[in-house]
Amino acid sequence: MSTVVRGLELTGPIRIKYRLDRVLSVALLFLLFPLGLLITGAIVLESLARGERPVVLVSERRLSTGRAFDLLKFRIFRVESLRSHVERPRAPSLKALETPEHLTSVGRVLKRFYLDELPQLLNIARGEMSLVGPRPYYEGDWRREARLDIPARRLLKAGLVGPFQAVKGEISGLDAVNDIDAAYLQMCLTATPAEVLLKDLSLIVKSLRTLLRGEGL
Repeated sequence: MSTVVRGLELTGPIRIKYRLDRVLSVALLFLLFPLGLLITGAIVLESLARGERPVVLVSERRLSTGRAFDLLKFRIFRVESLRSHVERPRAPSLKALETPEHLTSVGRVLKRFYLDELPQLLNIARGEMSLVGPRPYYEGDWRREARLDIPARRLLKAGLVGPFQAVKGEISGLDAVNDIDAAYLQMCLTATPAEVLLKDLSLIVKSLRTLLRGEGL
């Protein structure tokens, strides 16, 4: 990664954005702690009822800004399905397990409302992600699909919320997603800190509307 890329995070609106992200993520972790505790309890209780180990969190290796990190999620899959999947040679992404026979009852609810993504607030607090940014892809996806390697994903930290989510269902295809992420990067590079903040807030609100519709499955 070039010096220009490394320095981008440390200048102007993007530096302010990332500092604010970490502060807000910590505040949200405290605010949503009761919800997280409720979800944890539901996962543990269902696991015990099934005779499975009470695994609450899972991690998925992702790549963002040239660095690999472990993206955190609440477990939504049956433990046996998860174990069989990760033991496969060159296993595909966990997306392949998002089918009724592999999802738990709690997992179906969490996935429908995107609540399995909540632990990524910890990723943001640790400085690995941003509240808003291009969604992160698996390391293997980067090796298989050259079109993923665009400036927006090399320069901006991966986001809990992605610009694409604001228009989810209206467009499809990686090229269209790339165009949206590229436009978001251009905005971050040219806008004032206040304009970046307002844009991020608007994307978060639009994503919350998607969440409340319960269309995650």
